[in-house]
Amino acid sequence: MKMHSPIGANVQFCCNYYCMSPNDIPYVNKRLAWTVLWNSVIAPDLDKINVIKELLCVKFHKGQISVFSESDVDFMIWFLFTS
Repeated sequence: MKMHSPIGANVQFCCNYYCMSPNDIPYVNKRLAWTVLWNSVIAPDLDKINVIKELLCVKFHKGQISVFSESDVDFMIWFLFTS
């Protein structure tokens, strides 16, 4: 019956997302949300994020890589964003 209520559906979604019981809902806070986000999204892609950051610095002339042309840098940025 709780799934028929918008509040119950949100509680169930939250419990499923954070892998917790409905009794633990009072413990959901900003720190837990950031921890889950970091572990599930940011940490696995951190290397890719850092490479994109460096390539954007090269693209906007804040750094340089003499081996690659501007079109090479554009392609690498595009590839990293789409993969």
